[in-house]
Amino acid sequence: LTEDILIDGLKVVPEPGRFSSTNTDATHFTSCSGTLTIENSKFKGNGDDCTNIHNYYYAIYPQKDSQRKVEIKIENADLHAQSLDYPSRGDTMLVLNRNNIQEEGRYVVTAVDTSTAKWQVIVTLDRPLKLEKAEDYYMTNVTRFPKVRILNNTVYYHNGRAFLLKARDVVVRGNTVMNNTMTAIKLGAEMSWHEAGPVEHAVIENNYFSGSNTNSTDGPSCVMVGIEAPGTPPCLNRNILIRNNIFNTNCKTAILLQDAENVVIRDNVINRKDYVKEVNCRNVTVSDLQR
Repeated sequence: LTEDILIDGLKVVPEPGRFSSTNTDATHFTSCSGTLTIENSKFKGNGDDCTNIHNYYYAIYPQKDSQRKVEIKIENADLHAQSLDYPSRGDTMLVLNRNNIQEEGRYVVTAVDTSTAKWQVIVTLDRPLKLEKAEDYYMTNVTRFPKVRILNNTVYYHNGRAFLLKARDVVVRGNTVMNNTMTAIKLGAEMSWHEAGPVEHAVIENNYFSGSNTNSTDGPSCVMVGIEAPGTPPCLNRNILIRNNIFNTNCKTAILLQDAENVVIRDNVINRKDYVKEVNCRNVTVSDLQR
């Protein structure tokens, strides 16, 4: 619930003589707004992702006294939800089908009632919420998605992803990522953690990736896009540009695109052929590869 964050020159690295710095994520942000920038920083020996930026998929519990009131809960993500998460008056909440994350409606929050003692959030919406089965739907706060800028950082020898980004507007530029155990960059939601949401505009450019995803020879090693919906979703990740990067990988797949559309991949240096895999995608262009 923080607006406009700048991290510049942070070092999360092991003490001399040690191999590990943090046992889990080096940085982690939920339900923020404005612009979130991480630049000129160094991450080494992290036990999990260098950063994770996301919102939540809330379970919905309609209240009996009013069709405009609902309780929203973060369920099955207790490890991350260590503070009470709630919208503000005027925020826009999306109602999403749990099976395919298709948007079913938009509502504006007119009142919020919170209780940290009960660990409870009840919101009042601008109009009645009429759902036949509330358990078939999620809510997410579309207002609480920051612009994300990941610029000129160095990440190496860590366990997890370098940048796990669930935001609407993302730029990842000028970073070096080496020898991490999973995909270097993950774009899009993770429903298993109830972490929203899809990416609508992303630019990944002028980065150097080497030795990513040491856990798998198949990959994806460098970039993964997806939302983890149980059913086949529409192409919710869209307008993604991946250009002028160097991919040095032993994995068969360097880039995995799932549920994505309007993706341009060009002018990258790659040490192998056929490094892009597509699943349920539309309008993907791969061109001008240098090997």
